[in-house]
Amino acid sequence: MSEITTNKAIVSAEGLTKAVPEKEHARTSRMVKLLALTGLFIAVEIVTEYYLSFTLSYTYRVALTFLMRAIAGFTLGAVLGGAAAGVADLYAIVIWGGSMIPWLTVVRFAQGFTAGAILHKKLTTVKIIGSAVACTFVLNVVSTYARYSYIGTPFTLTTITPSLIVYAISTVAEILIMTVFRTKLAPFISRFMYNAEIWKTEEKNED
Repeated sequence: MSEITTNKAIVSAEGLTKAVPEKEHARTSRMVKLLALTGLFIAVEIVTEYYLSFTLSYTYRVALTFLMRAIAGFTLGAVLGGAAAGVADLYAIVIWGGSMIPWLTVVRFAQGFTAGAILHKKLTTVKIIGSAVACTFVLNVVSTYARYSYIGTPFTLTTITPSLIVYAISTVAEILIMTVFRTKLAPFISRFMYNAEIWKTEEKNED
């Protein structure tokens, strides 16, 4: 009887020994993926901001950066999503020159952080709309107010109407594109970062 008990204890110990390294390996693998993807999103945000964009005026540049921040938030989460947006803004200053505007970097971080806090692994229609309105419309209005204050331009309905129109169009575009992204690419990213079961479970619970 004691021999059987001892054998069971040995088997349990061996199973535990194998399980611990597997968990550590999975954790390390996920951290490596997160860091690699953070660097990738930083690069993509810089490219979309300065190469795939056009300037309407000194106060606004039209780009797909808002969409990259939403995807980064879903993939990386709040902290790394915000870090990617903030670091991308700082790197752009280093690469292309210009003076650092702290409040603009803070707004960029806030956009990435908010998108991550709302969207991370939980892409529902309500969350997509909420993230788009908060990040692409509201925080851009805040950014415009700070920019106008910085350059001494009056912040009135007349002066900001063009920007509001662009923000509204960008918000709608983000909602539509992220809705397509949810069904086409989000499950793939979720399987890559975590596993298919997590995605299926959370999608079912959220819907």
